[in-house]
Amino acid sequence: MSFLSRKTDYALLILHSLAGSQTGMSARQISSMYGIGRPFVANILKMLCSTGMLNSHRGVLGGYSLARPVGGITLDQIFDACEEPFQLTDCTSDDSDSCSILPSCPLKHAMSNLHNRVKNLLRNVTLDEFFRSSPSSNLIIAIGIPKNLTSKSSTTAGEAN
Repeated sequence: MSFLSRKTDYALLILHSLAGSQTGMSARQISSMYGIGRPFVANILKMLCSTGMLNSHRGVLGGYSLARPVGGITLDQIFDACEEPFQLTDCTSDDSDSCSILPSCPLKHAMSNLHNRVKNLLRNVTLDEFFRSSPSSNLIIAIGIPKNLTSKSSTTAGEAN
């Protein structure tokens, strides 16, 4: 099972392309750039426009552009636009009937805490940070990976080259 749906994955690709474009892009351009069906791209663009992330421009030279800077759009906003509300497990949803063992489950509190940590991570990562090619120490800290482990893994990766 993937954490990101295809729609969310493509929304991130589209936003990345638009972030790098000075003049905006059309659905046709984005579709041909990635080999994604134009109707699917158009639906994602429409959805992103409805949430205020994109502007649409009609006419011969029309297309789409970012409505806000990438530093003002967070991953949770994209997830919320593309998906049903994020739930790590059934027991973290508002539907209390979704899990039959909920009253006796010893992991409910732990799952709820993990769910909240993941939501906070998504809420605190902007597209600007996500799109940067070099790893961000702030992202590493937000995930909770100790710095000594990240520096060790990058040294090992560097030695492999």
